[in-house]
Amino acid sequence: MSTLPEAVSAPRIFAAGVVALRGSGKRTEALVVHRPDRNDWSLPKGKVDRGERLAATAVRETLEETGLRVTLGVPLQTVRYRVIDPRTDSPESAKKSVHYWLGRVSDPAIAAGDADITEGWEPNQEVGEQRWVRVSKLPGLLTYPHDLDVVIEATLAPAHTSPFVMVRHAQAEKRGLFRERVGDEPSDATRPLTALGEEQALALADVFAAYGVTSVATSSATRCLDTVVPFAQREGLEIDAIDSITEENFALRPKRGVRDILGLLERPAPSVVCIHRPTKKRLMRAIGHEIEQQVSLALAPAEYVVLHRALKLDADGGVRNMRLGISTRIEMGLHHA
Repeated sequence: MSTLPEAVSAPRIFAAGVVALRGSGKRTEALVVHRPDRNDWSLPKGKVDRGERLAATAVRETLEETGLRVTLGVPLQTVRYRVIDPRTDSPESAKKSVHYWLGRVSDPAIAAGDADITEGWEPNQEVGEQRWVRVSKLPGLLTYPHDLDVVIEATLAPAHTSPFVMVRHAQAEKRGLFRERVGDEPSDATRPLTALGEEQALALADVFAAYGVTSVATSSATRCLDTVVPFAQREGLEIDAIDSITEENFALRPKRGVRDILGLLERPAPSVVCIHRPTKKRLMRAIGHEIEQQVSLALAPAEYVVLHRALKLDADGGVRNMRLGISTRIEMGLHHA
């Protein structure tokens, strides 16, 4: 199957991958893979599974192809092209969009250059060989020019960031249906997720893991708690349930709710917080003021925004301080289809 690069306004095939780097300066290396069925050298990537989010795809495909565990840093460019299917000989048969992130290698030996391949990895149907190659030597190796563009962008991207994920709760039961089912007595804060919402929460667990989240906070409303519980339980993390950012309490005391969210934002740990739609305007203004940028929180259920906050590390790799402001990268985690 061959490809023709082009601008695509409405891609139908979605894929995701990473640019994994190690070293610095002229010694910076990138991980590239050889695909025997295409006889090409490219970056680790693959198609989205049904119900999967792009960020989770990037991490899963990298693991499946190379055995390498990564967490996601800042987003990189999206490569778009047409896929020509030889069965139809039509350049319109499929339009593909590949989303990339900077990938952080979890294995300290591989990250340091003391090893190149995860122990136990063997060539497979998708990847026959993987190599760490100096960026300066990639022009003579990579098959597709757009892959080199993505790698160059990755070398210029901030290497040390910490994600702050703000997610709108997954699909919940409609208010009217909830009242009809249980009456007016129970608080709206107890309104549960639908079956679709439960599926979305499971998919989001893979997303939060992809960003390496270690701190979980949420509105104490049931629909928000149930959005983050699958991830927290899987990772063995405690949940900070915050009463001030429930829909009802935020409406009564918005300044307190904003203060509590900004307090979370100022913690350097990779974090997620689950919020409600009606709180978005106040939070958008407050967070935008903190990072000196406009932030859109026009999120559908289970959609999220990631603030990649710049970190300054000490000589031992510990966080010396965190910088908010215009250096913060903003990423929207919207539904891709």
